[in-house]
Amino acid sequence: MGQPRVGDVYGALLADMFDGKRAQEIVERDDGFVMAFDGRYLLAPFREWDDANERRAMRLVRGQGSRRRLRWGSRLPASSGARG
Repeated sequence: MGQPRVGDVYGALLADMFDGKRAQEIVERDDGFVMAFDGRYLLAPFREWDDANERRAMRLVRGQGSRRRLRWGSRLPASSGARG
């Protein structure tokens, strides 16, 4: 058995979901544990999210005007004691 083909697997998963196909996300951790998820959760409306913590976190997201966004890689203020 050869090496797996490298590509945009996540993008292919989303493309399949947008095309109405059933797709599964399969994740293997470094320790060998494997998890499989139905891809429908990726496109689920907010009110259908299963994880209450994720819904709660999204309520804290702030943006400019009516646009909400997350700022990845932002630095926390030095006074917070966290490293950025």
